[in-house]
Amino acid sequence: MLMSLWSKEVMNTCHAVDNPALSEKPFKLVSELTYKCNLKCIYCHNPVNKSHFNNELTTNQWKTIISEASDLGVVINEFTGGEPTLRRDLIELVDYSKKVGLYTKINTNGSTMTDAQASELYKSGLDAAQVGFPSLEEASHKRITEVDDLLNKRIEGVKNLRKYDIPVYLNVVLTKFNYLEIETIARFAEQYEISEVVFQPAFLFGRAAMHIRNSDNFLPTQKQMDMVQRKLSELATNKLGVKLAPPNMFYYTGEPMPCSWNKEGVIVVTPNGLITPCEPASSLYPEVKFEPVTASRALSDIWNGSSALELFQDTDFLPKICKECEILRSCRGGCRVVTYLLTDDVFREDPTCSLSENRELIKL
Repeated sequence: MLMSLWSKEVMNTCHAVDNPALSEKPFKLVSELTYKCNLKCIYCHNPVNKSHFNNELTTNQWKTIISEASDLGVVINEFTGGEPTLRRDLIELVDYSKKVGLYTKINTNGSTMTDAQASELYKSGLDAAQVGFPSLEEASHKRITEVDDLLNKRIEGVKNLRKYDIPVYLNVVLTKFNYLEIETIARFAEQYEISEVVFQPAFLFGRAAMHIRNSDNFLPTQKQMDMVQRKLSELATNKLGVKLAPPNMFYYTGEPMPCSWNKEGVIVVTPNGLITPCEPASSLYPEVKFEPVTASRALSDIWNGSSALELFQDTDFLPKICKECEILRSCRGGCRVVTYLLTDDVFREDPTCSLSENRELIKL
């Protein structure tokens, strides 16, 4: 029942869910354990200014949040970051999450995943691991992650997870540096019996938005994405022994990614305990006053009564060009985080929309 109702596509989505049964109550907890990371990926979606999130929650505080989320009806818990394996209590928290009955996964870059840690995660009952995996070529990997000599450790991390039969999903963020590696990565995934490979151009959050604003656009061009789609179709025709998920093409169609603000049934908890409606929303703090979980302010109180989570529930704030658009109902004015990070004005039209006067920022 769990995986039929909350399919993996819904679990990994970053846009509004149409099914009211999935959006009216929380079904997924995203536990951002830390924003610390051993990589410096050019497309990292975490806030560029991390100084607001330094006071990380304790192990017991996380256990309280996980328990309260379960009481609210949450059935999925995703530990992420930053790099969650840098938290010494990750195994303990995974074990606790499983004990309260949650489907539990981690999002990791894989480079710190030792054999011993993979073994402990297996013993704790970890259900799946999503591994960020941008490249199998050393030069491209270095250009994307801005660190040296971690590619082989990433490969070993994947091997260690698979050694203990932990299902692995590869997340390949497409850039102009790695778009030609589709088949190479797919063959690697087939070799190690990866459950699925998701190919997706970078979302324009965090460092990705910063690069765009600095005229350092690393997104694949339209022509390059056409090549990606043709290669994926070719591999599908050849019945490769691994599932390959095609990319969303929001930035390329000129139709913006739909706003998911509090419309996904997802509770996101930042490293210091702030409750946000989606992962990139933390970039709007402190301009948006997200509330923290405290001893006197429970998770359920914030979910049901936070004014910050109620923002952008209608479209009255949007400019005239949006209100008169025929696709407003489906796009809901696009992503407020992308809009703010690229234009400094959360109330403007989404610059990824083909009708936006700021569309020239997205040079594809």
